[in-house]
Amino acid sequence: AIPGLTYVHAMNHHQTNEEQIKNESSTKPATISGLNTFQKFVPPFLVAFVGMSCLRSTGDLVLGKDYYDLFQQTMNLVGNDCSKYALGTAMAGVGLSTSVSSLQGVGWKPFAVGAAGALTVGGAGFAVASMIA
Repeated sequence: AIPGLTYVHAMNHHQTNEEQIKNESSTKPATISGLNTFQKFVPPFLVAFVGMSCLRSTGDLVLGKDYYDLFQQTMNLVGNDCSKYALGTAMAGVGLSTSVSSLQGVGWKPFAVGAAGALTVGGAGFAVASMIA
């Protein structure tokens, strides 16, 4: 759904730009680089996700039974161990880039909504874990 919506949005944006260019009195020809357009409308994490999915699928297909154990160990290392550090680094980056002055005028309501969401997700996770155990 995301690639389809991205394409529709890009076409809408492109048509809007063409209309604006026609309305302007500029004589410069409109040029749009395909790479710039792609980078503007497709987030990098989506490209990375699709790339990692392809890598995983290709590894399963190509390596098959001969190197399956080695491939599984490598994927477990990347997926379990390395991802913990990557997630911690990302969360620290978000926390360190947030200034206290920007939070002062927000009020208490966004924090209450966040706490309610956290309690809901935590409660649901606890309930499911209790049912499984």
